[in-house]
Amino acid sequence: DKLKGAKKYFVMVGRDDQMDDLVWTYQTPGDDTSVNYPGDAKPLTPGRYYWRVIGLDKEGEPVKKAAQTWVEVE
Repeated sequence: DKLKGAKKYFVMVGRDDQMDDLVWTYQTPGDDTSVNYPGDAKPLTPGRYYWRVIGLDKEGEPVKKAAQTWVEVE
């Protein structure tokens, strides 16, 4: 679902929950709510990865606290 007030989204994928070890970042060109890890990017090695999504307003400021979760890659 789209976040009220968000004009674009910033996605972060990292190896730790503080995002100190980033693997990939992406900013949507518009208010699209889906992204794909690029096929030409280095494959993710096995382990836990955290991803965070930040909704940004037209000035690029966060509209709300970021949503974060994790996924286990085998």
